[in-house]
Amino acid sequence: MQFESPIGVWKDSTNPKRVIIIRQVNNNKGSDCIVEFREGGNITSFTGTAGATFTFNNFPGKDDQVVAAKMNMFKRTLTFDDGVVWTKY
Repeated sequence: MQFESPIGVWKDSTNPKRVIIIRQVNNNKGSDCIVEFREGGNITSFTGTAGATFTFNNFPGKDDQVVAAKMNMFKRTLTFDDGVVWTKY
């Protein structure tokens, strides 16, 4: 599997030690992503789909669920359904 450069790196507004890195997968679909979730020294990888609303499969703490987040490029944020905002840096 080949990856493009990162779409972005976001940190959790409620816990700055939690970071997600989203990379596009080079598979000609253009919307498939691999996501790295970093918290302290732990790294978890899972898949996602990019669009106006990102969807994440098996997001840590929400296993076996699809989690959605709305992207706001102007504010550089991902806002999850539970109201938690992650900021791009």
